[in-house]
Amino acid sequence: MSDTTHLFLSPHSDDVALSCGGLVARLRARHEHVVIATFYGGAGSLAQLTPYQREALGFGERRVTLSPTDVMEERAREDRAYAAALDAWVVGVGLPDAVFRGYEGEAALMGEARSDDPAPASAMAELLHTVKPEVAYVPLSIGGHVDHR
Repeated sequence: MSDTTHLFLSPHSDDVALSCGGLVARLRARHEHVVIATFYGGAGSLAQLTPYQREALGFGERRVTLSPTDVMEERAREDRAYAAALDAWVVGVGLPDAVFRGYEGEAALMGEARSDDPAPASAMAELLHTVKPEVAYVPLSIGGHVDHR
C-alpha cells in the first residue's frame, strides 16, 4: 500500500462519485489511500422539508414524509456505500447544505455567497490538519453552485 493520501473535497454527497469516480477507482487500484470529505451534508434544524427544499432535493410533489435529517442521512449512506465499494474512506464535515442555510431558488443557489454565510475555512483547516494529505482534489463546479465555491 502506498503512503500517499489523496483527499477529495466534495461539496455534497455524490459529487466525487459523479465527477472523479474514475480517478478514485484508479488510485484505489494502485492501493493509494483515498479520503473523501463531504462538506455540505448537514440538514440544519427544520423538522420538515419546505416545498422549495422538496423540489431542490428531487422530491417535488411526491407524497413522502421525510425530514431534512432523513434526506441527508440517506445521501450520506449512498456516499459511504460508494466509498466502501472502492475501499475508500468518507469523512462527513456536516455543514448544512445551502437549501438549509436560506438559499432558495436557482438564482440564489447559483449566485454569490451571502455575506452572512460563513466560509468553511475552520472546517477545512481542521480537516487538513487531521488527514494530512499529500494531494488534494477539488471537483469542478459546473454551474457555479454556492456550495461548490
